[in-house]
Amino acid sequence: VELTSKSMVDESESFLIYAYIDDYFIGSQMSLTWTITDPSGNSRGLLDEESYHNSTIELVLEESGYWDIQLLVRDSANFIVVENISILVNNIIPVVDLSIDGLFISHGDQIFVSPDSTWTLNASACFDTVNDIDSLEFEWYLDGVILENSGPILSEKDINLGTSKEIMLTIYDDDMDSGSLSFTLSPKPSVDDGLSSKAIIYIGMGFTFLIIISALIVLLMRKSSSIELPKWNPKN
Repeated sequence: VELTSKSMVDESESFLIYAYIDDYFIGSQMSLTWTITDPSGNSRGLLDEESYHNSTIELVLEESGYWDIQLLVRDSANFIVVENISILVNNIIPVVDLSIDGLFISHGDQIFVSPDSTWTLNASACFDTVNDIDSLEFEWYLDGVILENSGPILSEKDINLGTSKEIMLTIYDDDMDSGSLSFTLSPKPSVDDGLSSKAIIYIGMGFTFLIIISALIVLLMRKSSSIELPKWNPKN
């Protein structure tokens, strides 16, 4: 009996384990018993959906660590052979997907919001493997201080945005592996209406002056082109 498979896979990744069995003559009757032991030491038999084809099985392991796969083969004379193979399952680190009112945020971005406006930071789209996605833990930090909010949503009601703030979101899976993203959230500077009005007036006066100068130049060019020189009469 020989077992072959990948020595390392990612959690929730489908892979095959092949068993090569040779009893030295064709048609030998043999029984196969598979035992699967997880990293915590709990053992179970093979599920119906994990039986792939003849002496090949297909597994999807959802807990990181070393798994032990054992195959016991018994022939018609009641001789037994036991083979084991060890598979390392790697944990997938969660990925942060954060947006503010639908705008995707990247690490290091600087986001401006209008004073007294409503906005929502949404991290519900963060993703991980199927077995970890429902157990993700969220931690929000404001200028390095952790907030009480532990969910995927943060709004203007949760922080006082008087000045620019550095916000960081860290998410953890059940293996305490984490992904994080930080950015700066700032109030948009208010515009002085008085200065805006003055600027508009000055711009309008400038355009008016240019129009007047252009009109004068056109009139002068027309007058100069209409002047007729007196004809020269030769003497008899």
